[in-house]
Order: sequence, then structure tokens, then C-alpha cells
Amino acid sequence: MYFRIRQLYWAYVRLVYRFRCDFDTSKMLRVEVDPDQVQWKSNVDRNLVPVYGENAVVGELRGTWDLWKVPIEYSDAYQSLTEPPRDKAARELLASMEDGYKEQHELDGETRTIRTVELPDEPRLAVGRNNELIRWVGGIHRIAAAQTLGMETIPAYVVVWHPRADREAIEIEYAD
Repeated sequence: MYFRIRQLYWAYVRLVYRFRCDFDTSKMLRVEVDPDQVQWKSNVDRNLVPVYGENAVVGELRGTWDLWKVPIEYSDAYQSLTEPPRDKAARELLASMEDGYKEQHELDGETRTIRTVELPDEPRLAVGRNNELIRWVGGIHRIAAAQTLGMETIPAYVVVWHPRADREAIEIEYAD
């Protein structure tokens, strides 16, 4: 019974979100951000809000999604890079970034398709109603490593905006 109620609830929420997003890929923005300004990570269910492929949610998204967030430092990935003892993969990532941030597509050529747009596999951010940068998907290890190493900026893509966000202010401050 519980499983069926949950299924129906998420079906309803998916239907509602489909009508709350404009899916405008032209609103995606490449930015250079101070990694210390990314203090939150989205806690929205990825079954509810797809982030890659033809069904990806991009553009302006109405609703309370930006309130569903947790501090980025609570994630296991973040803690593996900032708190000793670090595992081998964490040490290798930190060592590779000590000479400066190298974009992921320079290292492995990986890209991701969001709707019909191919983007390098860099962190994806969302901008909440108070103009806070929220890690939407991808790049949590790179954000944590950049914060640990005290880097000034890293490249990222803003793919989701809350309607109350000041898009113009974000573009002026961070646009690449």
C-alpha cells in the first residue's frame, strides 16, 4: 500500500514539474565561480527532476525546489576530500589540481547531453530565489577539491534558475 501511494505521489509531482519549467536551453550559462560560494547541493529526487538527456529539466523552474538543499560539506564525496584520511582517488584528484584547475573535457573529452545541447562535463549549478548557487549535479569532487586547495575560480554551467533569481546580476558577476 505504501509503495503504491508513493508511486502515485511521484507521478503527480512529475506532472506538476513538467508544467513548471520552460525548458529553455538558451538560459544555460557558462560561469566562472568562486568554489567557496557553492555552499549547497540540491536534494531533489533525480527521478522527479531528470538532469541529463532529452527529458532534462533546464531553464526557469518554478516551485520550491531551491529549498530542497543540504550543505555541500555533508556529502560523503565532499568529506572524502576535505577530512583525513583521504582515499587514493581523493589524493590523486587533489594532486592533479595542485597546478591549477583543468577542465574535465580537457582531461577525458567527456560531454553530457542536456536536451539537445552538448556541454563539457563540468559542475552543473542552479540559482535559487535568493541568488544562491546550488550544486545541481556533477562535479562535487571537483568543487570540494577546489575549496580545499583555495582556488579562486572554477568553470561551471548554470542550468536551472528560480523565477525570483536575479539572472542579470548573476550574469554580470559570473558570466564567462
